[in-house]
Amino acid sequence: MTVLVVLPLLLGASGAIACVVLFRTLAPLVRADMSDNLAIPARRAAEPRRPPRPDLLGLPSILFDQRGLRLAGSALGARQRLEPQWVGKVTYVLGEAERGRLEIIAEYASDTAGADVLPVTVTTPERADDYLLIFRAEDSGKWVGVVEVPGVRDLAEVFIHDARERASLTADDAETVRRSVRAVPDPWVPAWQAVAQARPEGDPVREAITQALRT
Repeated sequence: MTVLVVLPLLLGASGAIACVVLFRTLAPLVRADMSDNLAIPARRAAEPRRPPRPDLLGLPSILFDQRGLRLAGSALGARQRLEPQWVGKVTYVLGEAERGRLEIIAEYASDTAGADVLPVTVTTPERADDYLLIFRAEDSGKWVGVVEVPGVRDLAEVFIHDARERASLTADDAETVRRSVRAVPDPWVPAWQAVAQARPEGDPVREAITQALRT
């Protein structure tokens, strides 16, 4: 009779001990997993927008979140783009390009589009770079400019400056010109070549275009 009483007690005790051991083993793992899951939104919320340079304060900008596009496009298996956004006379579409690039498409509704460039500044958590969009006439009669900005992994903010005449570019713009020429798709190369040809030998902007086209 004693054995029959003691045996259930031992079994119950061993079961309780096993539960305690299992709980102590799994609890840190559960807490770590929950911590990681909670940390993801927290990190994303804190992810930055890079503090803008003083010259960017007050300029219109468009925020590009590549992660959201990837989620939206995962079922489609295609690169995605944001909805068009209008800033003054320009319509912008931001989207994914190949090799981790940010594609900026601008449609310029202006009679001076063929003589202008449109400066933009692309900021990411790591850096801020200036680009010049140059326009060419499409068969539809619209003026369109495109650059493909490299190294945009997740977030970018595109700050939009006022349009400038191509003829106003100076030696101070040479590095931006070089970067911009390297970032244009092939159909826009002739537009930059036309800028170079309109300038004399030795001109810094002409040299920047020529160097960019060689590399």
